[in-house]
This record gives sequence, C-alpha cells and structure tokens, in this order.
Amino acid sequence: MSRAFCVLVCALASLAALPAAAQERPTLSAEARAGLLVMGGARPTGGVTLGAGARYLHPFDGGPWGLYAGAGALATVDSWYWMAVLVAPEAGAWWARGPWHVSAGLGLPAGQLPTCTDWGLCIRSWGLYPEASARVAVRGESVRIGLEASAILVRTLPWSGLGGQVRIVGSYR
Repeated sequence: MSRAFCVLVCALASLAALPAAAQERPTLSAEARAGLLVMGGARPTGGVTLGAGARYLHPFDGGPWGLYAGAGALATVDSWYWMAVLVAPEAGAWWARGPWHVSAGLGLPAGQLPTCTDWGLCIRSWGLYPEASARVAVRGESVRIGLEASAILVRTLPWSGLGGQVRIVGSYR
C-alpha cells in the first residue's frame, strides 16, 4: 500500500513540475476510437468496438483547465444481429500540463446492447445507459493520442450491472 502511495505522489509531483501549457484557446476536435467493451457475468457480451466522435474544449480564462462537451458513436465489430450500437452526448472537465491532457466526464449513451442471462438466454435491449469515463492523452500541436477507460451502467431484463470499456483515442483539431 505504501509503495503505491509513493508512486502516486511521485507521479503527481512530476506532473506539477512540467512547464505550464501555452495559452489555451477553444478548440473543436474530431476523434477516432477503438477499444474493447465487456458486459455480463457468467455469459459476457460485448467485443471490439470502433467509434467516432467530436469534442469542443473550452478553457477558463485561457488557463490549463476547462470544460468539454461532445458526442460520440460506437459499434461492436460482431455479427449484424448481435451488434451493439450506442450514440452518446458527453460532458466533463479537462486539465492540461506540458504534453499531458487529462479529462473525466459523464455521458448518456442511447442505443442497443446485446445482453445474456447466466443460463444463456440472449436478447438485444434498447435503452439509455449512463457512463462515466476518464482519459489520459499526450498532445502535440494538433493531434492527441490517449487511453480512455469507462464504466457503463447496464440495466436490462437478462442482466444488470457495470460494463467496462477500454479504448485508444486519437483526435485532431
């Protein structure tokens, strides 16, 4: 436990030691996403996901932090019948220091998810699925590439619980 705490403190101290980001300005960026979505208990569903989105980043007083709003869509790469398709508005906060860009937010994906009971009954369910996500990215002049993790709350007839998703995100402004 103490080793993990020391690593966390050292990581935060090294981020704080980085030079401050240049004067930030509002930006609109296009994103491409690829990842893995997993939902379910004894009979998990999900799969490899591909998606696209857009984000509008607005800094506070040109500083290194601000708010963002965006929208995205994703689909699992599976058979047409069992494909998950979600479209989501999202909003959150971000912070930038040196080449690093960190954000966290909430979304409300709507669409179709295939879920299965523990004994094998699978159905496609339509609905709203609240999501929380966190992202760490390295940014260049006009490109960001990063890793995002999210938890999605699934409440369907066959299965209810938290699904997880990890994705690689690239964005261009």
